[in-house]
Amino acid sequence: KLAPFKKGAFHLAMDAGVPIVPIVIRNAGDVAPKGDFVFRSATVDVEILPPVDTSSWKSVTIEKHVEDVRNQFLKALGQDEPVSVKNKPITKKPVKKSSVKKKPAPKSKLIAKKSPTIAKNKVSPKVKKKPVAKVSKAKK
Repeated sequence: KLAPFKKGAFHLAMDAGVPIVPIVIRNAGDVAPKGDFVFRSATVDVEILPPVDTSSWKSVTIEKHVEDVRNQFLKALGQDEPVSVKNKPITKKPVKKSSVKKKPAPKSKLIAKKSPTIAKNKVSPKVKKKPVAKVSKAKK
């Protein structure tokens, strides 16, 4: 059974301004059954459908175009075509925005979260080292 199509290839073709050439492959499962690593000899039918022009496509109507191409595949495979969405208006999904803004944590809490070992092992303050006098070799 033909699975749903993803839209990525359709967006690429539309953005590049190239046509989509549908290629229907039948009986591929006879050659390489799903989950099997052994290929078998079989006859595979390949049908190249007419190119689909993408020059007039828009991003808002991409779902309709994907459905049209998928229906061509279904027809070529002899499967039932689903009910068309041509009469159904295409609407963009609303973007959910959170109304609650998160406040940044106080710095004291961030330090405790980032380095819990510092809280356990208190580091003693740095001890100032006395400068060491440089001893130069006397010339002989």
